[in-house]
Amino acid sequence: MLAAQFTMQWSTKTVCANLGAGVPVPPTKAITVGVYNSGNMLNWTNVLSSRGYSFGSNLVVGYQASTNSSGTIGGPTLSGVGLSGSFTYGGCMTVP
Repeated sequence: MLAAQFTMQWSTKTVCANLGAGVPVPPTKAITVGVYNSGNMLNWTNVLSSRGYSFGSNLVVGYQASTNSSGTIGGPTLSGVGLSGSFTYGGCMTVP
């Protein structure tokens, strides 16, 4: 199944986009909304750039994490009940 992740940090106008393959359980678990606020936050753009893995677990309120060789970041999420995992590739840029 196609997986997509979009991340924005408003204060620096940095946008990251990642695309790849993922598995949601149940298959109807399509969208998760949350924040990254823990882990290697000084290196967050490197964690979301290149290839990496993302995981999520929700019981209405849950937790998400993204990881690659640059580190791991995570934070709380809101979503439907379920689990998700994905392997994606992407990058970050600053927008005007």
